[in-house]
Parts: sequence; structure tokens; C-alpha cells
Amino acid sequence: MLKELSRQLKGYDLEDFVADLLRAMGYRTIVSPHGGDSGIDITAYKDELPPRILVQVKSRDEIEN
Repeated sequence: MLKELSRQLKGYDLEDFVADLLRAMGYRTIVSPHGGDSGIDITAYKDELPPRILVQVKSRDEIEN
């Protein structure tokens, strides 16, 4: 399943997927605007007080033999 997700989700689509997954886990999420985000793609939190989870989403293409 993870291999199939990694094939289909790249870049901003993967960011949206991770944000949706965090929401399903009960977090509120803020997805950073596309472009220069200083490495933080998603901010997640349960309430207004800390802690906050800062997420950097990376995708990569794997070379298959």
C-alpha cells in the first residue's frame, strides 16, 4: 500500500494527503502556501496551546530494477 501511495502522490498532492491523515487523527492542520515555506509544509496541533507538530513532506522517485 505504501509503495502504491508513493507512486501516485508527489509534491503538493502528498502534502495534502499527509494533512488529511493528520486531520483524521484528530489534529487541526495548516498547510503552508506552495513555494518558499522555509521547510515547514504542515503545522498540526490539537488545541491552541503548544505543542505543535511541524511537518516537512518529502517525496522521491525510486529507481526500480
